[in-house]
Amino acid sequence: MMKFDERNGSKLKYSFTDFDERIARVFETACKNLFEAIKKPVLEDCKTLRSVAEEVALNDGRYVNGEDFQKNFLEGFGNYAEERQLELSEIEFARSFSDFISDFYKKCCFDHDFMNAVQTLGTEGRDKIERKLSELGNHAKLNLEFHNAFLIFEDILLFDDRSVQKILREVTQSDLAVALKIASTELKEKIFNNMSKRAQAYLKKEMEVIGAVLKSDVYERQKKIIAVVENLLSRHELRSADEWV
Repeated sequence: MMKFDERNGSKLKYSFTDFDERIARVFETACKNLFEAIKKPVLEDCKTLRSVAEEVALNDGRYVNGEDFQKNFLEGFGNYAEERQLELSEIEFARSFSDFISDFYKKCCFDHDFMNAVQTLGTEGRDKIERKLSELGNHAKLNLEFHNAFLIFEDILLFDDRSVQKILREVTQSDLAVALKIASTELKEKIFNNMSKRAQAYLKKEMEVIGAVLKSDVYERQKKIIAVVENLLSRHELRSADEWV
């Protein structure tokens, strides 16, 4: 999400790599300005806290002399004013700010009601939106996020065999037979390879028997299966094939 570059003098340089240049410049400037704005009052409070703690500690019987106080108490404070300490703070701040902005960006662009409305357009409708976004130019990040916001039927290929078997246990053979009508050969093979020979033969037979079907019916059955996949994902029951080494 963040890229840290060579330091320019004492100033730490970083950029928000998860966003296109148009948005990243705004985030980087906002992050640095916000950090500079809050740094001074926070450091003032830090000094106040340490000063009060030192005053109390000096009156504590455990610190009978200055040497003990320096060794056992002040060392635990750390030097909050060191430049390196501030740089580390800025790194953590920038990382947190980047996460916040990314979440804010996605919630604004992909809120629940809007995504449900787009989902009703089906795969063809979403493809048209992606093409139009591509034609606009300078929205590569937006287009990528939009594309990744939806699970499609072919995404079943991304899961490992155990996960595919879990999906198959949750769907009906009739829905699967129709949904596979326009699926890729690769996906069909993945499905068949995760079924018993008997179930595989039954599914292939049913796909032959149903004959030609409307594309709208195929998309409707695929949508039902995608809903099953999303439910299993929400329960953390599915794994992607690339998680295994």
